Amino acid sequence: QPDQATQDDVGPALLRILLLEDSDLDAALIEEHLRRAGIAHETQRVWDKAAYLAALEAGDFDLILADYRLPSFDGLSALELARSHAPDVPFIFVSATLGEEVAIEALKKGATDYVIKSRLGRLGSCVARALREGKERRAREFAEEESINTRRRLSAALSVAEIGTFEWILSDDTVILDERSLEILGLDGAAVRLMEEFKSIIAPGDFARVREAAYAGRGTRERFAVEFRVEHRHGLVRDVAAVGDWFGVEGGSNERGIGVLQDVTDQKSTRERQAIVVRELHHRVKNSLAIVASLLALQARAAEDPAVQMA
Repeated sequence: QPDQATQDDVGPALLRILLLEDSDLDAALIEEHLRRAGIAHETQRVWDKAAYLAALEAGDFDLILADYRLPSFDGLSALELARSHAPDVPFIFVSATLGEEVAIEALKKGATDYVIKSRLGRLGSCVARALREGKERRAREFAEEESINTRRRLSAALSVAEIGTFEWILSDDTVILDERSLEILGLDGAAVRLMEEFKSIIAPGDFARVREAAYAGRGTRERFAVEFRVEHRHGLVRDVAAVGDWFGVEGGSNERGIGVLQDVTDQKSTRERQAIVVRELHHRVKNSLAIVASLLALQARAAEDPAVQMA
């Protein structure tokens, strides 16, 4: 009794199969077992190297089934060509005899599976499994590619915004800095630094405040944000903002704070200048209002005093 395969198992509504088989009888048996397994398919059958290679180059197949022994062509060569021209297409050997050593070698070289012709009843389930695994592999590859693209987009965005990243590992109290963070902090050399090293560059009084602000959100896993001053080489002082989140089990070896750094010196200077302008404007408006109030009061007194009116 052949294994049954649902259409969800095999994927496409009509499975496109490239069949490398020189025996008319064996080809007919393979077709019949696929039909009995409930696999809707169309097959392009070839039986020599030239036709097989032409089909690989021209065709768009969902599955390759290949005999291992052919009069002028061997299965491993067929597998090698398939891996070269259609690396994502599942490849299943369907052979009368396939020793254990040969089967292992074929699987190592990229074959998806193999079926002995005397047990074609398992062909349907074998095909379904091969296609399902291929679909899962493509999904993983797509997810990995999307992850890479996401990291690239994030890196580009951080670069445009001139933002650096850091990772603070609590188990050994080290901080991993990217290139931008090293630049923001005025550091050269190693990207991995002991937290204690930052005492030499963070302005006196700010270091303890930075640690306190970061630890404040550790228990609740709340986001921490803090600004501090950094003393660069040659006496240059810059204002830096740090924002981060906590990850991992509290107190565990994987606990870490991950976040970003940004040089906010210019923004802070702008805010301070704006504050000065606002204060000066407030002072001038207050003086102007006082003058206006005095004039109004003087006018009111003049209106009430007849002597002032006669004058």
